[in-house]
Amino acid sequence: MPINNQKMIQSVYDTLFSGYVQPPDAAKVQGGNPQPDRVYLCLEWPGKQIAESDLANAWSPTNPNGVMSANEKFSGLVDDIPSVFPMFTPIGPKVSEQYTVIANAQVTPPPENAAQKAAYAKADALLWKDATDYDDEGKTITVKKPHPMYVAYKKAALAYTNALTTFLTNYLALDMSNPADQRKFATLGPGWRAPVDAAWDDWTAAHKTRIEDALATIAQSSNNQVGVVFNEAQKRLSALKKAGLSDAAKIWYGTYASPANWFAPSAVDSWTKATISSEKYVKNEHSDYREITVEGKASWGLWSGGGGFSKSDAHEHMDETTDGLEVSFSYAKVDIDRPWLNAVLMGLQGWHTTAAKKNGYSNGTKSQTNVQQFPLLPVSFVAVRNLSITAKWGQKDLDSISSKMKANASFGWGPFSVNSSYASGSSDKNFKSEFDGRTITNKGLQIIAWICAVNPACPPEDMPSA
Repeated sequence: MPINNQKMIQSVYDTLFSGYVQPPDAAKVQGGNPQPDRVYLCLEWPGKQIAESDLANAWSPTNPNGVMSANEKFSGLVDDIPSVFPMFTPIGPKVSEQYTVIANAQVTPPPENAAQKAAYAKADALLWKDATDYDDEGKTITVKKPHPMYVAYKKAALAYTNALTTFLTNYLALDMSNPADQRKFATLGPGWRAPVDAAWDDWTAAHKTRIEDALATIAQSSNNQVGVVFNEAQKRLSALKKAGLSDAAKIWYGTYASPANWFAPSAVDSWTKATISSEKYVKNEHSDYREITVEGKASWGLWSGGGGFSKSDAHEHMDETTDGLEVSFSYAKVDIDRPWLNAVLMGLQGWHTTAAKKNGYSNGTKSQTNVQQFPLLPVSFVAVRNLSITAKWGQKDLDSISSKMKANASFGWGPFSVNSSYASGSSDKNFKSEFDGRTITNKGLQIIAWICAVNPACPPEDMPSA
């Protein structure tokens, strides 16, 4: 039987969805995402190749002697805004551009409440502290940075997510209707679960309740502090803007990754390993994946030659005689830290802008139209290494793979890049795979998915009539 394209891609999507958005009901554990309706997953098509040399030793406030161009490249890498669609599709303006417009919106603050003002200040002091940064001229400035307690909380949260993802990846690889897999899970399940419980305890010990109470206070009391919050946002943007290194007229804002060494080859030792097979498809009952069409056609190929997902000529069907497809890879979630962006801003009442009508940036749900300009905010991405794609290839696939590898042509399979030039920089280098007639292998680094926050419905109001 030919390999089912939709089910194979959904297996990749739902494996990641289960770990980062919402697990299947049969594999629930404590500490799962409390608001899965506020998180959306997008797959790349194909993967975005990363050259480690482009990002190594990047400048940051904790690495003031680092390479500024490396930080600029990373900041640009994570600045696209995707549409609400399972395949990552940028919709135009960048995150930094839309947020700058929002931060400079016209504000109509409500009467001040002294109690809420005090609660806001107390919570803000727990989460943030004054620290040193540098402006676009290299001068020292004082800005707000996460408090060490907040940093420890976020690191523990990421460790928990990684442990949970490993557990769910192991679980999803089993067929729980199969007695042999039932026995396997009964025996190995406690050992798989132990790191999850340990990571949960560590996260709890990292002042989890206290930090989350402070975050809730900020969210609840900010509406009474609209003017203050917007004013602080404008000051932070002004203080942290930087001049483009290759284009002096360009303005950019420093963005950072956690963990900072995510691109290093040695980081893969702690990543989760996954294997997805055409013999056992993965499906999560809560998944945001839906049957996808390309230019109105439900039938599309898993091989891609460039041009993005939406173009039918960018797809090539697999040989119907190809069988026993198995895709293995190591992967990890990498968080995006934008110290210049305060996401609370978008959920506040009492502001409007000429750039968008009411709910013109987002309607606050996963069901958004093409009208919304800022429906999602990428908050993390999924990095992959050690890709292998194995099958009993049909002659058409065998000839096509061999020909493209020989010609060093760019192509991918699903959300994975197989062979190409790097996405940016390092133009003299290529992202190359090896093929032995049975298995395609690539140890290189690529981004295959983005984890996005669904932005609140905003703006909250239209511009007043003249």
